[in-house]
Amino acid sequence: MRTEPPAGDDFERMIVRITENVLLTAGSQLPAPVPAPKPRFRFGALSIVVLVVLGLGAAGGALAIGLGNSPWGAVEPTTSITPTPTRTPQPTPTVTTPAVPTTPTVVIGDASFSAPSWGNGISVDLSGFAPNTDFALTIDSRYPGESKTPGGYFSEFSTPLAVTTDDVGAASVTWIPDSFPQMFTGSGESGNLLNSYVRVDTAAGPQLDPAGSGYIDPLALSSPLSLNYLPRDEVSVEAQSCIEPEQLVGDQAGLSVTLTGLVPGEIIYLSSFQTGGPVSYSFQSAGSSTADETGSAVIRMTGNSAMYPVSTSAMIAPGEWRVYWAGGYRVTSSSPDDPADFIPLTIGGCG
Repeated sequence: MRTEPPAGDDFERMIVRITENVLLTAGSQLPAPVPAPKPRFRFGALSIVVLVVLGLGAAGGALAIGLGNSPWGAVEPTTSITPTPTRTPQPTPTVTTPAVPTTPTVVIGDASFSAPSWGNGISVDLSGFAPNTDFALTIDSRYPGESKTPGGYFSEFSTPLAVTTDDVGAASVTWIPDSFPQMFTGSGESGNLLNSYVRVDTAAGPQLDPAGSGYIDPLALSSPLSLNYLPRDEVSVEAQSCIEPEQLVGDQAGLSVTLTGLVPGEIIYLSSFQTGGPVSYSFQSAGSSTADETGSAVIRMTGNSAMYPVSTSAMIAPGEWRVYWAGGYRVTSSSPDDPADFIPLTIGGCG
């Protein structure tokens, strides 16, 4: 069913039909013509027709422009649509990926370790190495030895651990080495430990320098490990209080010293010390010894030979003889006069 008003040609045709109907209706209602002057009748009829047409035209115009009641219903006003405001795109935050180190680097955790245990192990992070490549980790423990070169040292190594880097040359591992650094080595000439590090070498591990100057430098070296050593007063040291100088000659019984309370495998070193008086030949243990599985050690001390006799206590007075001891897992001596570090000894005149 049509609901909007006619317009254009339709509207004109509608006006024509309405006019014709009006004229026909008006004609049927008029009285029969009587002799009368034609001009008056025609003028009146024409006036009525004109008025009717004008009235219809006005009504149609009112309908066309929305005035009055329309048989087609009111024309709905055009709805104005407000455009939806657009949001300005916000820049997406840029995620910055940390640069991968180009220099081989080994980083250890901040844990400290108490001799002789590594606890839950050492956390090691490698970066900046060749990707998808095998390397070796070792504990590098350094000692001054008898080097006359400033900063000189020699190294003792743990058994190497094999690690393989990933696609970006990194690796992480928690590792329990097979040995704990001791304060000195079994040679008795190493001096006290300088520091211990985690070092990284090629898959073959530390290699001797062909030039004969120790080992080739590692690919990377960690910061020093934090190591704690045991107190000395946990160890008991016993020896005879007097011995004749003849008993200290190399092929004789020597001075027997017994130590208990050690860690199994702990290296022990004994040496004599003269506190004053004329200088004498000394005596010491034949190298170093290690504690047995019970943490005990019995060590024999001797001099060189009859050609190099050890002076008696009377000969070095007012100085005296002392026997010093050192343990691989013990802190170093805090004072040369600390009774925990030595036992007094009288040589000669034992009666």
